[in-house]
Amino acid sequence: MKLLYYSTAYHATHGGSIQSIEFYNSLIKFDQIKKIEVYPKGIPVVNEKKSIKKSIRHLLRMIPVLQVFFFYRKNKMYLKGVEECIQKFNPDVIVLQIDSNFLQIRKLRSKFPKLIISTQVNASPFDEPFKNIAFKKYFIKKQSLFYSKADYNFFISGFLREHIMGNFLNLDRDKIVHNGTDISKFKPLPEREKLREKYKYPKGQFIVGYIGTLDFHKKVDLLLLSLQRLSEKGIILVIIGNGPAMSSLKAMSKSLNIEDKVIFKGWVDHDLMNEHLNCFDLAIHHHANEYMSPLKIFEYLATGLPVIAPNIPAVKEILQDGVEVVLTQPTVESITDNILSMYYDEGKRRLLASNGAKKIRENFTWIDYTKNIVETIDAKKNKLLS
Repeated sequence: MKLLYYSTAYHATHGGSIQSIEFYNSLIKFDQIKKIEVYPKGIPVVNEKKSIKKSIRHLLRMIPVLQVFFFYRKNKMYLKGVEECIQKFNPDVIVLQIDSNFLQIRKLRSKFPKLIISTQVNASPFDEPFKNIAFKKYFIKKQSLFYSKADYNFFISGFLREHIMGNFLNLDRDKIVHNGTDISKFKPLPEREKLREKYKYPKGQFIVGYIGTLDFHKKVDLLLLSLQRLSEKGIILVIIGNGPAMSSLKAMSKSLNIEDKVIFKGWVDHDLMNEHLNCFDLAIHHHANEYMSPLKIFEYLATGLPVIAPNIPAVKEILQDGVEVVLTQPTVESITDNILSMYYDEGKRRLLASNGAKKIRENFTWIDYTKNIVETIDAKKNKLLS
């Protein structure tokens, strides 16, 4: 089949691009895919003046009525270009990684009635970027209606599927395909002490690692408050990532007198992440919104680490508490108790790490993810041809 992959995240610099890139890299390995193209080819370079305008636009987007304007504007972006790309490339299938632009589904269905239209759905825009939009109930209903115009919708969890589709849910059309990771990139490495020396991690300490963008809503401050309660233990917290909350988190660590217990590594190239992960004794991702499926959990587990994970539906759908991960609530008490439990029980850490790595290797790679999508679409294409 000829497949057009429409993803505005593919060329982005944020973490959301990982799924797009890995999906594309996996697609080309399947015999069913005879030809593939990505649209758009790139994203505009933002200069300083545009950055200032972007900040002003961000403030305006907080106003509910103006969010309606920005939402419709978002749904016009790239539409003409993708229509021209379809006419030129003439694909059998288009896969859209949805980025608040679900209104385009019906437009593409109307203009290209024979095109198989599939979507990748990682979130609802009304949970984050357009959560304050005026007439929200109207738009939420419109969301599920427009998704019903696609041939297939691939959701990252059962919770998200129910959350978005509601009464429009069709099990033959609306599928669950959980995220994955690349086990050739994320894997256990030997000689941990040499890696710790390479990246200047302290010797003889129990290292708890967190990786993620340092936004205020990520509640990384809870990790610092937990660490303060554990300050008499030989525990070091390593935070990898950057973002708007960085300066306040550094100031907080100073005010809590745990500066010597926290290492802020800042941004680290994704290609080097596996080596950093192999320096950890324990990985933690303590908080995520309930509709999310954090990619970091998959990467942590594939690396062979014991993991403290957020107690959210997408995680609980595929991983068992106390068997492959330890689930935590986003509270200081829960986080502290779970870190202590893992700190004192090496046998538990080894068992969780072994079980978690096995689960990922056997079920949740990007090849598994892509295979589910390709085989579902290919069956549809063959049915239309028969």
